Amino acid sequence: REHKVQELAGRFVLITFDLDRGNVDGRKLAAALDEFTGGAIRRIYSTNSATHDDKRWRGIVPLIQAERFDTWHALQLALARFLSQRLGVTVDAAAQRAGQVIYLPNTVPQSDGDKKPYKGNSTRITGPLFDWRSAGAVADLVIQIMAEQEEEQRLREQKAAEARSRMAQVRAGGADGERSVIERFNQAHDIEILLAAYGYAEGPRNTWRSPQQTTSSYATKVFRDAGGEYWVSQSAS
Repeated sequence: REHKVQELAGRFVLITFDLDRGNVDGRKLAAALDEFTGGAIRRIYSTNSATHDDKRWRGIVPLIQAERFDTWHALQLALARFLSQRLGVTVDAAAQRAGQVIYLPNTVPQSDGDKKPYKGNSTRITGPLFDWRSAGAVADLVIQIMAEQEEEQRLREQKAAEARSRMAQVRAGGADGERSVIERFNQAHDIEILLAAYGYAEGPRNTWRSPQQTTSSYATKVFRDAGGEYWVSQSAS
């Protein structure tokens, strides 16, 4: 279930969505999804945490053929954008990750004080599989998103090249007095020592967990390359 492995080698046969906010009426959601897919086979179902006052949904749409990650990812983004425009909702972006799990329906009884569980289901088991290439406006939206992603990638690579160039200039800058305070601090301190000092817990393969995280995952990772050390966090904490 490594995201990078799935991005490189995976084949994707479904598009999915997860709506945890918005309290959308199931009939409106089904109508919007059918508009997107042209009435293809699909399933929409409520999650186990859904209540009558806070409806939450997941959806699954089988594709007519397996897709590589780049195409599948553009389809996921297109579906999320379409639902947002039609229903004013925000689709959980985690579904756009290559290795993301989406849980199937379950019937475990649930109660939370005065909140009563809500169970909804809208399934179409007859009809065509979703062929986005023949879907007109959807195909145009997918191609538009692919073009946007290519431009974003080009800009990221350009910024990365500029950053590496600036880093090389700073490192060749001469005496410490000519370097910035930040550069001198970074040269004098190791990132992992700093993370430990600030209460981060060390995990496997250069990963760390913030003391502010509410989950048990190690959402911060330390990287080392020709440009030096840096860290990336996938948690808002």
